[in-house]
Amino acid sequence: MQERASAIGTDDGCECAGDGLRAEEVGFERLSDLGHVERQRRDARIVPVPGTARGGVDLAGAQFECLVDEWRGVTMNVRTYPGVVSTAPIAYQPPTALCAIERTLAVVGERWSLLILREAHGGVTRFADFQANLGIATNVLMTRLGKLVAAGVFEKREYQIPGERARLEYHLTQTGRDLSIVLGALQQWGDTHLPLPKGPVTQRSDRATGKPVSVSFVDEHGSPIDTSQVKLDGPGAAGSK
Repeated sequence: MQERASAIGTDDGCECAGDGLRAEEVGFERLSDLGHVERQRRDARIVPVPGTARGGVDLAGAQFECLVDEWRGVTMNVRTYPGVVSTAPIAYQPPTALCAIERTLAVVGERWSLLILREAHGGVTRFADFQANLGIATNVLMTRLGKLVAAGVFEKREYQIPGERARLEYHLTQTGRDLSIVLGALQQWGDTHLPLPKGPVTQRSDRATGKPVSVSFVDEHGSPIDTSQVKLDGPGAAGSK
């Protein structure tokens, strides 16, 4: 069976009272001019389904074949959720936990958020490029970017390709750029404790000289300190009162 299909964005969310919602995850691929699979991507859509208020999950693992532009849909997982279901994103609330680590994780603790930040620090700013590089579902990317914008990590800027509608780019703020230290520490830890057999694929380096750099603790004079000499739970200004 062949049909045309389009993804329904969930950035504004939808709510279906008394009925249900069908969540569909679609895998797409297309062939290059040479007949090879060029790339795979994932997309998702939320569809209201009447008459499922008292039902349960009634369909899973369905498969189909459809055409979306030049992409061919090859797999689809379908779930129907009963009753009142809302897909509207939860409004961002600034974290208030006493622990700074917990507050930070509330903003960037999800895996996709960190990977989005990795791409952003590599120069990616456009929604389609984030999606193509990461293979992330549209609704998940919308949610993560929305949260990072609300937290002040990204700022939106409008751009327009001649002949096309205006779109948004996502640019790192100073708050977002400061997270390069966090990403660098994660990268350094992974290279040290989860190394690849042939060594790192990428490494931290000075933009001007290209020489390798490392992430470390330093004292008030800028001298490096070994991690064994560092306490993360020393008294802070608020804790000392």
